[in-house]
Amino acid sequence: MRPDDTVATIARRLGERDDQHALRLEMFEAIADAVRRGYRPARPPVPVRLGPPPFVSLVICSIDDAKWRAVVAMYGRLLAGRPHEIIGLHDARSLSEAYNRGLARSRGDIVVFSHDDVEFLTDDFADRLAGHLEQFDVIGVAGTTRVAGPSWIQGGWRVMRGQVTTPERQGPRLRVDVYGVDGPVTGDIQAVDGLFVACRREVAETVRFDEATFDGFHLYDTDFGWRAFRAGFRLGVANDLPVLHASRGTLGPAWSGYAQRFLDKYPDQGFQASFGDNPLRAVHLDDRGQVARFCDAILELADRAPPGTLAPAGEPPALLGVMPPGLGRVAHLGLGDGAAGVFYRHRHPDCRYTGWEADPTLAERAGRRLGPLMADPFDLPETVDCLVYEAATLAGLPRPAATIARHLGHLAPNGRVLLVLPNPQHAAAVEGLLRGQPPQAAPFTLEQAVAVLKRAGLDRFEIASCVRPSQNAAGFLDTLAPALAAAGVDRDAFAARAAAHAFVIRAQRHASGAT
Repeated sequence: MRPDDTVATIARRLGERDDQHALRLEMFEAIADAVRRGYRPARPPVPVRLGPPPFVSLVICSIDDAKWRAVVAMYGRLLAGRPHEIIGLHDARSLSEAYNRGLARSRGDIVVFSHDDVEFLTDDFADRLAGHLEQFDVIGVAGTTRVAGPSWIQGGWRVMRGQVTTPERQGPRLRVDVYGVDGPVTGDIQAVDGLFVACRREVAETVRFDEATFDGFHLYDTDFGWRAFRAGFRLGVANDLPVLHASRGTLGPAWSGYAQRFLDKYPDQGFQASFGDNPLRAVHLDDRGQVARFCDAILELADRAPPGTLAPAGEPPALLGVMPPGLGRVAHLGLGDGAAGVFYRHRHPDCRYTGWEADPTLAERAGRRLGPLMADPFDLPETVDCLVYEAATLAGLPRPAATIARHLGHLAPNGRVLLVLPNPQHAAAVEGLLRGQPPQAAPFTLEQAVAVLKRAGLDRFEIASCVRPSQNAAGFLDTLAPALAAAGVDRDAFAARAAAHAFVIRAQRHASGAT
């Protein structure tokens, strides 16, 4: 039985004011009640992955034989048929020391650092993890969009993300904490919880764990994630990997000692030892099956509810400012519709705004995409009014122009094509480059992106800038002015270019054509 109208009513009220915590808890209880009575939501679509399955190295510390056997069996089942290895460390002097030692022994493209008492409650774990790591460099199952202190939870409820299950301290029931969910995966994360950290090998080898400062079993995770974020790597929290963690962290005297070490390590960041507001956002369920269905129901709600329902509403994506209103159907091809889809559907409830992988037939194909890169993986099952492409995904296709050309046959008369292109010259990216952070990848230049669209059969173009102010941008440009002058670069022209964090190319076919 689906959750009743109470959930929809509460969601609308939370969309108007997101700090009504008692209402949110009431909504969670209504969803949990529907799950207890047999409601089975659909699993969210598997994220896009365009290559063969990566080799995964799992690094796990354990001194408990029973836990070790259980976690090895669990990961072995979830990764069956995929290239992987499990590296056990049974003599760790600290988690940082052992994880670095395990990394040195590992061979994987993806390195996972996992506690020995976790259990993932979904059989499509491998596909989802690999898909998320196409988009992000580091993936956790809980984390924060703003590090405020030694613990990732110190920023309070507005910046926490993820959903994690733990056993009740007394009794057999399972507690699901919904820290904050705004879709299958949350980006712009600054640190993740150490119960599960998966990352590309480059991240692990570049950042490593600080075994000199954190020579025990606390705060290795916040420090690792924070340094990865500051180095320019992309962190995300996967909300679509329901997980049971058999233990809860404690903030005792040992933790406090390492918290002070963290504060001493970053004296200029303004970190504090206090904790932000963290209201109760949990339900209690009877078994693992109920937990998995509840987490899926939360994601189902996140897909259709107003922003602010399950996580504080963020800033509306700049893409919305260049999308025409009142579209009937939008297909967002590439990394999924994300926040743009949530906000657009909320503003235009009659629109069918869909990430390409959300279509059931496409999700089935994505689940079978285990071999070499497909020549043309995107299908559109019906006519659409707007096609939205992510440049990063198009650039990974062998024939991007041919893919777009085929899609134009599904575009309605007067339909629009939008291509979103990140700007590697955004002020924040330039400042990060000067500070030693890795440069932002540019899948295309503007000229190359326009050329791809022209080859696809489009010939009417507008270019819009999506402006996201960069912190200290004005002061940074003033500091850079002498260097710009010496290089013969006009300061105002550079400032205009650096103000845009992305460009959107709007295209149509000539009137003599189909549109």
